[in-house]
Amino acid sequence: MMNISKTLISRVAFANKLPQSFLFRLYFANARTFSTQSSNKNLLNLELINNQRRLMSVAQQQEQSQDPATDYTHQTEEQKVYKDICQYEVTKRMKTHFPGLKLGRFPQRVLSLDFEKDILTAEKKLMDQFGFVKEEINYIMRYKPAFILFEHNQDEGMSVIFKVFVEQRKFELDAVRTLVVKYPYILSKSEKQLNKYFETMKSWNIADRNAMKQLVECPKLISQDLDHKIKEISFLLNLYHGISDSQVRTIFMHFPYLLCCDLDKVKQFMGEFKKYRFTKEQVVRVVSISRSFNNVQLKQSGGILASRVGNFKQLFDYCRKELDIPAKDVVEIIDAFPEFIFQNKRNLLQKKVELIQKHSKCSVIYLRTLIKRHPDLFLKSWASFDAKVNYISKQLGRQLKNEKTFPMLLMFNYQDVLKPRCELLKESQQYYQFEDVLPLTDEAFCEKFNFNPIELEKKKDINKIREEKDILWAYVPGL
Repeated sequence: MMNISKTLISRVAFANKLPQSFLFRLYFANARTFSTQSSNKNLLNLELINNQRRLMSVAQQQEQSQDPATDYTHQTEEQKVYKDICQYEVTKRMKTHFPGLKLGRFPQRVLSLDFEKDILTAEKKLMDQFGFVKEEINYIMRYKPAFILFEHNQDEGMSVIFKVFVEQRKFELDAVRTLVVKYPYILSKSEKQLNKYFETMKSWNIADRNAMKQLVECPKLISQDLDHKIKEISFLLNLYHGISDSQVRTIFMHFPYLLCCDLDKVKQFMGEFKKYRFTKEQVVRVVSISRSFNNVQLKQSGGILASRVGNFKQLFDYCRKELDIPAKDVVEIIDAFPEFIFQNKRNLLQKKVELIQKHSKCSVIYLRTLIKRHPDLFLKSWASFDAKVNYISKQLGRQLKNEKTFPMLLMFNYQDVLKPRCELLKESQQYYQFEDVLPLTDEAFCEKFNFNPIELEKKKDINKIREEKDILWAYVPGL
């Protein structure tokens, strides 16, 4: 907290006929407000702020006329008081105009501007010139408040982004805007750093268009030492599995987060792949190739290298110790469904197996065969397993151990297939077997059991708060 002279407070109080004790309390209360970054609407109103500005001006004139020898010291103190008051006003208005802002992220140059002339004008230019909407500006301002000062800073920010991506490399403004919203920290990069990324990609035989596509998918690439990462990762993959530079580039095109992975983690994964005798082709497929499940395209399986090594080890250990599944069979499952690692991380596979065993009384041999023949069943989330079992046993009152289709009926979606169809049949008091209901399409189901398709759609929409995701884990690159 700054020290303010009693002489200055006395002159300000005398000029406005205010008690000195009031001004002391007012000033230090506001000083505490600035230091703790808290908001107190009762401290100052706009009228008092305007009065404070006039007070500082009067005090400055009096000080200059009465004590020339101390003009500099007193003028500096007055400027500090006036600056704090102005910053409080700007802070208060910016917090109202930009919801979610954090005071600690405010740069001084933002708080020193006039809100009406500078802040609102700059916001309008961002909307008109670059096409940002108000919600996008609010989001970016949470992380980079200086974003609003794009005209005041020519070395970084939106001006540099527009120059490099749109003017020089002719990328679409929509893609650039998406990149900034997805990764606001790119606004801190200089023109040299941005061009360095494209130069590195070009040296790796990746054209600007493909480089931009990778950057939009994984903006964190712009913050990496790419030359070092390419060299080290290429060395590790070649050392452990003889993967060539062109194959590393292929993996990167499917999995751009590859160059953002921790090198120690990559080394551990390569060691585990070597331990369980993955072939070179299997490694390339597991860490890069996309998979589809029930005609639904999943995220890139390359997320394995961004996951935890412990999940990978635990999966092999559980299958070997509890289910007596050899490592070579687990490798085949992962080769076919790399997502198997994510959907069964920690102890999720064990919980799914125990749930099936509890309601079917099946043997370990049956479970081992089930996992080897139908690993896609265990790509469903644990929450999905639990919801379906509870609905059938508690709501429908059916014993799962007597159902021939259990546990394969867990393959079907709970909110779109299982629950709405069973509810319709329950209300119409029709007898049915799950194998005659679940595999059918909606049209075939309505035709077979004489239901109106509109009724089925209404059942699907009841209590549908959010879309059910049977696939628990999905790799999302970037941040």
